[in-house]
Amino acid sequence: MGLNKPEKQVRRIERYVLRCELPELAELSVKYLARIFEYDPNYLSRIYKSTRSQKLKSFINRRRFDMVNDLMTARSRLSTSEISHLVGFEDSGYFRRLVRKRV
Repeated sequence: MGLNKPEKQVRRIERYVLRCELPELAELSVKYLARIFEYDPNYLSRIYKSTRSQKLKSFINRRRFDMVNDLMTARSRLSTSEISHLVGFEDSGYFRRLVRKRV
């Protein structure tokens, strides 16, 4: 039996997000993905949540944190604020709180 349509859509979106690198990763958002895949942002969020039991924004942030880990080890000269802006977190204070939660 094949995958249902929402599952196929979610997998396409996940593949796209996982392939994103800088600087595109900084622009990544639910609205950005909705524009690329030609879906309504609310629909996209809803099908993602219903198939993965997590928010699409959380998946995007997890991808950003993968890049953060790479940047922190490869370019340790960058400040936390610089890294936060590189990966798309506008508020460096919010970013620092998220980093503390993950450590």
